[in-house]
Amino acid sequence: MYTLGNNLTITIFGASHDAQMGVTINGLGHGLKLDLEQLDKDLLARRPKRPSETARVEADEYEIVSGYYNGYTTGTPLTFIVKNKDVNSKSYDHLRDVYRPSHADYPADVHYEGYNDPRGGGMFSGRLTVLFVIAGSLAKSLLEQCNVKIITRIKQVKDQIDSSFSNNFDEDVRRIKNRDLAVLSDDFEQFVKKEIHQVKLMNNSLGAILESKVVGVKVGLGEPYFNKLDSKLAQYIMSIGAIKGVSFGDGFDFVHHLGSQVLDEYEVVDHKIQLLANHNGGIVGGLSTGAPIIINTIVKPTPSINLDVKTVSKSKHENIIHQTKGRHDSSIFTRIPIVLDCMIALAILDLYCKDNALDALRGEK
Repeated sequence: MYTLGNNLTITIFGASHDAQMGVTINGLGHGLKLDLEQLDKDLLARRPKRPSETARVEADEYEIVSGYYNGYTTGTPLTFIVKNKDVNSKSYDHLRDVYRPSHADYPADVHYEGYNDPRGGGMFSGRLTVLFVIAGSLAKSLLEQCNVKIITRIKQVKDQIDSSFSNNFDEDVRRIKNRDLAVLSDDFEQFVKKEIHQVKLMNNSLGAILESKVVGVKVGLGEPYFNKLDSKLAQYIMSIGAIKGVSFGDGFDFVHHLGSQVLDEYEVVDHKIQLLANHNGGIVGGLSTGAPIIINTIVKPTPSINLDVKTVSKSKHENIIHQTKGRHDSSIFTRIPIVLDCMIALAILDLYCKDNALDALRGEK
């Protein structure tokens, strides 16, 4: 079992080809109504549905086995179980003696002294993000009742960048939700689809930059130094296996500017302090500023490609040429936006729980 969080913890267990997996959420307390309808929608958003995505299609049917009664949390740990049904372990037989390049196979084999389950990536598989979505969807729904909203879109593929988020959050959400891909413009969506199709024909894969926007977070959320809001968000986001980089606000573009060009200056409007810019992405000193939190995330191209690659055999320690065969996504970034939303929600709700912010949402008997 693996646990994440301080005030609100999630513990996950299981692996890609296990009979079942699960997640236990502790710290919600009692009397919270769960939005299971929204959970089903979020699970559907993560599920593969496009030609470029894995042919393994799980129903993601879950069972709540503890902590829930008559529509509300009971105060005991809340546990969800998900069964793995569309499993084809035989398709991984050819990988038993192979370390797949850029996968966790080799370091995991060393770390667990050969006892780990490598089928379908085992505990390192993207399949386990279904557990992130279950816990995170509930967190996201609770945060929305606290007026905190989150959306993620595909920002960049290759050298093409989509149009920017507007100042109208709800309108951006509408534009994204009304498309097949999580993008803002028609032209960019057509470009991405074309690139995905061409790369799939070449038995290759694509990476992308995703951008998340969080609005409604109260000023001062977080801690200095070791439990900073941005470091906590990065920890949760980096728990998603395909993520290789995280930045906030202007991020790595700061290198191109002078300090005078990237100041988030203040002004008073109607007796309220407001920012004139948001280069820091809504976080300074590890604390939220009240401006939208802007997060850019790099998703690497999946290494599961049906091309000849150089690797070694486990048993003989010989150099070999290998092709990875199986049911894989060629462009995993199309399914990750909802996973990002959910992990961001869990990180923020963990800090909100420290201040007992959920008490106002509890039902009354």
